[in-house]
Amino acid sequence: AGAELVEEPAEREKLARLNAEAGRKAKASAAYRSAAAYFSLAFSLFPGDLWEADYSLAFSLGMDRALCELMSGNGAEARRLMEDVLPRARDRLHMMAAYHLKSDFLLGTGESVASGTTFLECLERLGVPISPHPTEEEIEAAYQEVQAVLAHRSVEAIAELPLVTDPYIQAL
Repeated sequence: AGAELVEEPAEREKLARLNAEAGRKAKASAAYRSAAAYFSLAFSLFPGDLWEADYSLAFSLGMDRALCELMSGNGAEARRLMEDVLPRARDRLHMMAAYHLKSDFLLGTGESVASGTTFLECLERLGVPISPHPTEEEIEAAYQEVQAVLAHRSVEAIAELPLVTDPYIQAL
């Protein structure tokens, strides 16, 4: 309630991190409206540009808040947050998590074609462009390529790939 009275940068950062933790606990309890409010406050309290100061915290707050806004029925704000977070993703796993959330949002709003397009956009950004309407030859060539890549890997080795262990991917 008195957050606006806190002026010292170190105290603002501490308060921001406490609000982030409160948001995570509220989210875990399915109190999505409260969680979204805590995440929003945490982001606004952090002194300076949070994306520059603590990218990991900024990304997790953005993703968590977008999900909580979505679960609270605030689709417009969820969409705005996703559009803000997505271009800021710095690595492949964060990019995939953000695209996955966006795709789920689009599916939930009945935009199934846009959801599919979102996955194709993600794959293209990852260097794996796929035609939305592949020919039989393209399908066969892709199948053969996947078989060649996986042929010498055990099931255990495939299961240990980073995609499977990323917490954002698992949560989505």
